[in-house]
Amino acid sequence: MKKGITISLLTLLIFDLFFSFFQFFNTPLDGDMAGGIVLSSELESILNDPFGINAVYKGAAHPNPNRYFSHKLFYEYFRKVPAFLQHFVNPITSVYLACALIKLIFHGLFIWVFVKLVTNGKEKSIRIILALSILVSALLQTYGFNSQMGVIDKSITYFFFYGMPLILSLFYIVPYARISIKTEDPTFSHFEIVQLLVLTVILPFTGPLVPGYLLVLIFTGFCYCVFTKTNPFRTNKIAFLLLLLLAIICLYSLYAGSLSTLYFANKLTLFDRYLVLPEGVLKAFTQKICFPLLILLSITNVQLLKHYFLDTSRKLLNVSNLLLIFSFLYIVLLPLGGYRPYRPEILRFDTVMPITAGLIFIYVYSLYLLFSQVKGKYSKLVVIQFVLVILIFSNADKNGLGTNSCERNQLIIMQGSKAKVIKVDAKCKLLSWGIHSTKKQEFLNSKLLQIWNVLQEDQEYTLEEVK
Repeated sequence: MKKGITISLLTLLIFDLFFSFFQFFNTPLDGDMAGGIVLSSELESILNDPFGINAVYKGAAHPNPNRYFSHKLFYEYFRKVPAFLQHFVNPITSVYLACALIKLIFHGLFIWVFVKLVTNGKEKSIRIILALSILVSALLQTYGFNSQMGVIDKSITYFFFYGMPLILSLFYIVPYARISIKTEDPTFSHFEIVQLLVLTVILPFTGPLVPGYLLVLIFTGFCYCVFTKTNPFRTNKIAFLLLLLLAIICLYSLYAGSLSTLYFANKLTLFDRYLVLPEGVLKAFTQKICFPLLILLSITNVQLLKHYFLDTSRKLLNVSNLLLIFSFLYIVLLPLGGYRPYRPEILRFDTVMPITAGLIFIYVYSLYLLFSQVKGKYSKLVVIQFVLVILIFSNADKNGLGTNSCERNQLIIMQGSKAKVIKVDAKCKLLSWGIHSTKKQEFLNSKLLQIWNVLQEDQEYTLEEVK
C-alpha cells in the first residue's frame, strides 16, 4: 500500500513537471528579448560596468546600473544555448526549447528549496517530500493565476529579472533558516559560507526589487530579534558579518538604481504614487480566488495548530508574524522605488512576488506541520485539504498549450523565405508585446533572428496588414 502511494505521488509529480515544461515550451516570445540580446550601445554600457561605477562616480548616463548579472546571464544564455541546441533541433525550436529549459530548471529549484525550507532538510519520508513537492509545483502557476501570484513569469525576459533573482534569494535564506532553529551546531559549513559570499555579490545586482526586499527582510529580522530578545548570531559571528555586508551592498545598489536613465520622462510624484497604491493592493490580493483562498487556509491551519498543538504552532506563528511585518513594510516602501508606466498602480504580480513566496511558504509549512501532528480520523481532513488545493490550482493552470502557434508559424514562413525584406502579416504577436511594432523594434528583432539563424545575415522583416 505504502509503495503504491509513493509510486502514485512520484508519477503525479513527473506528470506535473512535464506539463509545466510543455506550457513553458508553448509560451510566446516577448518584446524585450531583442533589447537584451542584440548588442546595442545601451546594453554594452551595462555589460561593461557590472556595479554601476560609471553612473555612481562618473555621472555617466546609464540604463539599469544595478542589474548587471541578470543582463549578463540573459545575454549569454540566449546567444549560446540556442546555438548549442541547434545541433539537435531546428533554429526556431531551439529558441522555444531554451526558454522552456531554463524555466523548468528554476521551477525545480523553487520546489527543492521550498521543501528544504519547510522541512529544515530533516524529513525522511519520501512520501511527505513528494507530497510537498506536488503541492508547491501546483501553486507555481504558469498560466491560471500567473497574473496574480506568478513566480515563473510568462515573459522570459521578466523571468530573468524577477522570478530568477527571487529563487536565488531563497538559497541565501536557507542557511539562515537552518541556524535560526536551535540545533547542536548552529554554524555555517564551508560550502554555505562560499554560497553566501557569492550570492552577496550577485543578488543586489540582479533585479530592481532584490536589494529593496532583502533590506526589508534584514530589518524585519533584526527588529524581531530585538523585541524577542533573541540573538541567533551569538555562536555564529560570520552570519552577522555576511548580513551586514549584504545590507551595505544592497544600499549601494539601490542608490545606483536610482540613477537609471530609463523612464525619466514618465515620472509620477511620490504623493500620487501613494494615492494609487491602495487600488493596486486591492487588485493584487482580491482580483481572483488564489490569494484569499491561501490566506484563509493559512489562518485556519495556524489556528488549528495553535489550539491543539501549541508548542508546534509557536514556530509557525513567529514566521507568520515576520511575514506580516515584512509585507507591510515592503508595500509601504515600494512607491519609493519609482514609477513605471507599465505598472500604473505600483503593485502587481511581479512586485508582489516576495510576498507571494512568503504566503506559499506559510501555507505549505502549516500543512506540513498538520501532516506531522494530526493523527487518526482528523488526518483525513488534512489530506482532503491537500487534494482540494491541488485540484483547484491545477484546474486553474490547465491551459497554455498552443499559445505560441501563430508566432511559430510566422517564424517558419520567414525562415523559408528567400526575400531580402520579408513582408509578414501582422495578425499575431511576433517578438513583441502587441500585434504591431515600430520600425526600430522590427530592425532589432531581425538582428536577433539572424543571431538565432532563423534569418540570413542580409535578411530582415517588416510587418504589414495583409488583406
